[in-house]
Amino acid sequence: MDAKFREKNQKILQQGRGAGYWLWKPYIIYKHLTDDKLPDGSYIIYSDAGAKVIGDVKHVLNFMQEHDDLYKGVLFFGVGFPQKYFCKRDAFILQDCDNQKCYDAMQINAFCGFFRKCDYSRMVVKAWLDACQDERVLTDMSNKMGQPNLQGFRDHRHDQAVITNLMNSKGWYYDTTNGPVLDKVFYHDRYKG
Repeated sequence: MDAKFREKNQKILQQGRGAGYWLWKPYIIYKHLTDDKLPDGSYIIYSDAGAKVIGDVKHVLNFMQEHDDLYKGVLFFGVGFPQKYFCKRDAFILQDCDNQKCYDAMQINAFCGFFRKCDYSRMVVKAWLDACQDERVLTDMSNKMGQPNLQGFRDHRHDQAVITNLMNSKGWYYDTTNGPVLDKVFYHDRYKG
């Protein structure tokens, strides 16, 4: 990370949870999407350290290409749970997503993401990175906007909650139906029984 970014975000980055609440995740993805050495049209696949590739990712990339009118170069999958249980109220409010549609939206499973290097993917990931730099949105800090968490709230899911609010507040598409195809591509150790 460059020194200016580290200095600006040191309060978040010095936190132990997620090595700085996973702020580094959109930073690294954005850095690659803006790297001149990587030609436009190239694919970047992000996966958590606990995820192992167990299958061929080509069918996922083909799926992205076949449905480019929807995904436009960014593919996330849903985790199967509504956002309201895993997003603190300040994030909803500060991301212009404090409404029933956003509460009921399926949360994105940010353990993996597929990105085609293009203007759209750069815009989405830059917006994600920018939103994650607000500690009121990203971290476990208590709500400051004067509203309680929603009924049934369990835990804030940080970068995952932030990207879900962003995609929903902007009307950007992510997949909520084909998540099971990931089982053919990734094995994630968090799913161990």
